[in-house]
Amino acid sequence: MYYPSAFKVIPYGRASLERLLPLPGEVLVEPGQRVEPMDVVGRAHIPSQIHILHIAQRLSIAEEDLQKYLLKGPGERVEKGEVIAIVGRWPFHRLYRAPAEGRIVNEAHGRLLLEISPSTYELRAHLKGVVTQVVSSRGLAIETSGAIMEGAWAIGGDAFGVLKMLGEAPEGRLVPEAIDMGYHGAIVVVESWATREGLGKAEEIGVRGVILGSLPSSLLGFVSSLSFPVMIMEGFGEIPISRPLFSLLQQHAGREACMASGLPYGVRLLRPQVIIPLL
Repeated sequence: MYYPSAFKVIPYGRASLERLLPLPGEVLVEPGQRVEPMDVVGRAHIPSQIHILHIAQRLSIAEEDLQKYLLKGPGERVEKGEVIAIVGRWPFHRLYRAPAEGRIVNEAHGRLLLEISPSTYELRAHLKGVVTQVVSSRGLAIETSGAIMEGAWAIGGDAFGVLKMLGEAPEGRLVPEAIDMGYHGAIVVVESWATREGLGKAEEIGVRGVILGSLPSSLLGFVSSLSFPVMIMEGFGEIPISRPLFSLLQQHAGREACMASGLPYGVRLLRPQVIIPLL
């Protein structure tokens, strides 16, 4: 089958995924060990740290108006996933959820400062396969067999979940009315591109990742603040996924898939990939 994209598309082959701890810690597996996506393969202690939450930008409101939309303010504690700001009324409201447990220490210029509590980070495999390499205290490599599709660009780290195709949507776009709770916990494949509101709705629903044909460059700042990874398969703009590639993704709908955003390695950058194990 011909794939017009310049990126690698392999219907069946060998794939390798690197999983790295954010800080030196403990790797819990050995070479040759079989792992499942949910297996905890490493742990690291994360000290207290300050995160800047760009809430006004994210909710598309003026910086000076943020305070009237906040549900939590300086000095208050929040839980991970707790709604801390809301704009509008259901079902057209826009939410901002706390990315982690912690305490709000300040509010200014449309942003909150969140002091995140110390925690233990658990690194999950995200891929069904066999551990082929372990780097002491830092991470590991997992190998599997399956479909491999390189993307053009990605942001937001790695993720895994059941691959689900977006249903009927105008011009194949991710818009708020095209997505509902049936996509919770899924990696959602969108034939064309996404709107800011559609991506915001996807976050409210709790998707694990979104695969797009393309993305308007005006949304680059917005997607960097999302809690899930976004991958584009063709490039920036309003370009649909090529028909052969889209058909391959459709063929594997309902299977577990891994989104790998690509990691710096020496002087080159690994391209983002969608890996669908077929073991």
